[in-house]
Amino acid sequence: LRDPNLVEITFDLEGNGQMETAEIYLPPNVTSFYKEGGDRKPQGTEAVKPKSKGLSAKFINLSERDLQVFWEPSANSPKPVMMRSMPPFSAYGTASYTGHLFFLQDPVTK
Repeated sequence: LRDPNLVEITFDLEGNGQMETAEIYLPPNVTSFYKEGGDRKPQGTEAVKPKSKGLSAKFINLSERDLQVFWEPSANSPKPVMMRSMPPFSAYGTASYTGHLFFLQDPVTK
């Protein structure tokens, strides 16, 4: 089953006349996610520009061991902060920003 919002485009990446193709994803109108019916448009279906350019970080433990997620508040910080203990095959997410430092550690082997 092919996503109808994948569209093939053709372009000249290097400007030498050699055409290349790629697929891009065109986000659908948000109203297409709602069931058809009536003339009323669901509330909150207009696209809005986010107030923040914040990022998120997601950590996925695909190992068979417990892992700990640590955050380093700054380069001058004497001690990292443990954010979460992650059991095997679990995930954890948090707000982040560019330059935010995290690391994962096995509590047994450190």
